[in-house]
Amino acid sequence: MDPLAIVRQNFDAFQARDFDAVLQGIDEDWRYVPGPWSSPGLSYHGHEGYRTMLQAGNWRDSDFEIDVETRRVGPYVLAVGTARMEDRDRVLNSRPTATLHLVHDGRIRVSQGFADVKEALAAAALTADEEFRLAFDAAPDAMALLDDQGKIVHANRVAAYLLGLPQRELPGLPIARFAAPELQANALELWERFKRDGQASGAGALLGADGTRRLVEFRASTSYVTGRHLVIGRLRDGRRRPRVTEEGVLTPRQRDVLTMLASGLNGPEAAARLYLSPATVRTHVQNAMNALGSKTRAQAVAEALIRGEIELHPPEQA
Repeated sequence: MDPLAIVRQNFDAFQARDFDAVLQGIDEDWRYVPGPWSSPGLSYHGHEGYRTMLQAGNWRDSDFEIDVETRRVGPYVLAVGTARMEDRDRVLNSRPTATLHLVHDGRIRVSQGFADVKEALAAAALTADEEFRLAFDAAPDAMALLDDQGKIVHANRVAAYLLGLPQRELPGLPIARFAAPELQANALELWERFKRDGQASGAGALLGADGTRRLVEFRASTSYVTGRHLVIGRLRDGRRRPRVTEEGVLTPRQRDVLTMLASGLNGPEAAARLYLSPATVRTHVQNAMNALGSKTRAQAVAEALIRGEIELHPPEQA
């Protein structure tokens, strides 16, 4: 079932006071961090934690109404709306509610509450930015994270080299600034088409700030997280690349593991999601590195992305 439908079903069951149905929809390892409006500073873990939450919030005996809308935000489902709960005087008091939910194998694995939608979106975007820095700064290919206006949020060292500017000077600059002159007139149209299509790949000329013109093979995805778009570039220098068969060189499980690493998870987290041991995940990563001719995990992820062996979809969609 689609993660959106799973979260929607969970909220509907809770509103119907069918707490047993809600319990069936959450993972045994479920983690929940409430927002500031309820039990701030507390967290709940697993099915027993869910029962404790019901008791702490007096949910079984109180009247309440929860009206939310759900949508995808990168690897999360965002539920935003209004919660009305009875106070001691039997009056329903309204407050905003905003929660992020992570779904895996048909069940909600993580839930976190926020004061409002702005705070929830900021947390999702910040997570993506930090994961990008940690995962790709040492990658051998150029990688840049862009905002909705096509401005650079973060670029790794190789991207800085190709664009001809120090890494610290790139944030805030429009990527279209570095398009070759013949592409400048259509840069905005191409950017809007990319956002509509969700994916783009091909080859194009970059004009660095130092005036150097370079032909770059690129692959781009809008699915990294809401408001953040990933572009990967590789200099076309005539070097021979490993042959890619129609089916690719990775096994399905290797693609699963690398997809999770690309989405910001570490090895133990990927192991937990796939119900594998960390040692098995390490073996899959090593075999993928060998198949792709990569020396590091980051290089393997970059190679798999630019070849099209994996896409930057959240693990729950893989």
